[in-house]
Parts: sequence; C-alpha cells; structure tokens
Amino acid sequence: TKIGSKVTFEIVDAQGKSYHEDIINDRGIITNLVDKIKRPMCTPIVFHQDTGKMKLDIAFMYDAGDKDGPESSENVIAFCNMCPTEGGDHIEGSLDGICKWFCNYLNKIYLNNQKNTKNKTVVLPVDIKCGLNVMISGALLEPIFVGQAKEILSSKEMGEFCRSVVMNGLEEWSKTAPQELLRLCKYFKDIADARIKSSAEKIKIVKNYEENA
Repeated sequence: TKIGSKVTFEIVDAQGKSYHEDIINDRGIITNLVDKIKRPMCTPIVFHQDTGKMKLDIAFMYDAGDKDGPESSENVIAFCNMCPTEGGDHIEGSLDGICKWFCNYLNKIYLNNQKNTKNKTVVLPVDIKCGLNVMISGALLEPIFVGQAKEILSSKEMGEFCRSVVMNGLEEWSKTAPQELLRLCKYFKDIADARIKSSAEKIKIVKNYEENA
C-alpha cells in the first residue's frame, strides 16, 4: 500500500469485549528493513519506478553486523505481484544492478589510483553482497511463475528492468549522498582486503603441504 495508508482492525471476542487497532504504513517498504539492521552502514537506499507494464519498489541497506562481523551473503525478502518469492529474475536483476554499479565505481574510480599495482585490491560481487539487506516488491502485467507456489519469477524482461532501475538509481543517489557513498566504498574495500588476505593464507597452507608431500 502507499505510504500513509491505514488499515483499521476491529474485533469482538466471545465475551463481548471489543478490540481496535489502526495499522498505518508510515515507512513503506523500508519498515522491515530498518527494524532488523544491527549496525547500519548507511540510510535506506530506495528506488521506485512504474512504467505501466512493470513496477519495482526496492530498498536496501548494509549491516556491519555484531561482534562477528557482517553476514557473508545477502539477505533478501522479495515479492512479485504480492506473492512472496524465493528467487527469480526480479531478484537476480536487482542484485546484479547493485553489484555491477558498485564494482564499476570502486574498481574504475575509487580504487583507480592504487600505488601498489602488484597487490592491487579488486572488489568482486561477493564483496558487495556482504552485509547487504534488500527488500524487493516487483509487479508486471503478465508474470510467469515457476511451480504452483509462485515462488520463482521467470521473466528476462523484468530482470533487465530491475537491473536498469537500480543502476540508474544508484547513479543519481551517488550525486546526492557522497558521504554515504564514501563510507560504503571504504567498507567494500575492507571486505575485499579481508577476502584477499584469507585467500592468500589458504594458498600458503596448500603450498606447505605440497612442499612436504
């Protein structure tokens, strides 16, 4: 429902006692998102677009996590035409848009002036997904779902639409939130450096066993 919408709930129990509650949509799609974030790295990033044939509402944030650090993979809650979905092109397109835009920005702009070219940090999609929390609500006129439960959307057109909305939205967002962009870039670099260091340590272990074989 639109922000500001109100649902009035009324019920009378068997003893005749009445109960009344007004449920107001005051924060829209970000409500569940904000409530579950432990250590937010940014304010909610929200995009909306409706072509009349396809619609996307998406909101996402990054969570630095608790003492154990951020989750290693993304956390996604998604719907398509009001149906809860576990996968599909609306999810894949949205995630791909997020990963592509941030990877391009970090590797081509933010990290472009690294002096140590030998040990240059390269950010990968797996780094962008670390600590990512996303809410997705998509809709299209003729959805095709896989299976009776309608849990997976099959629509390449919707995937391309979601990818475009996210990438164009991030381009505009980057101009209006430069400080948040900088903070996320530092976060992604730290995640990438930790991954590279971990990979290097694993390689050392393998070489030790090779030498002793």
